[in-house]
Amino acid sequence: MKLLQTLLFSLSLTLSLISAAEGLKGEQPGDDFRQTANRYMEKSNQAFGKARSSQGETRKNYQRMGFLYEEMAAIKRRAARLADKNRWQDISWERYHSLEKEMLQLRSTLLSLGKPSLKKTL
Repeated sequence: MKLLQTLLFSLSLTLSLISAAEGLKGEQPGDDFRQTANRYMEKSNQAFGKARSSQGETRKNYQRMGFLYEEMAAIKRRAARLADKNRWQDISWERYHSLEKEMLQLRSTLLSLGKPSLKKTL
């Protein structure tokens, strides 16, 4: 009887720990920032790939775009760490917004150079 009680207690404890762990999975405050950072790194890789297959000013613009995406990803990852610690007031978006502005100018320049595929990928 005592063995059965011990087994039931162990089973209920294990199940409660598993359900608590599942509840935490994917529910960190900074998860959205991390997902965005991952997307930015993918876009950075795409931009560097396009830079390798381009020449001149177009190549330079794609390289710059790759670096901008990397820096934006770093800012998002830092924001994720701060959000996880509930330090929302410490997150600064000034640099991020200036990078976004530069990115829009680069995209506009590349589109004016006749790169219609840019709308779909970057």
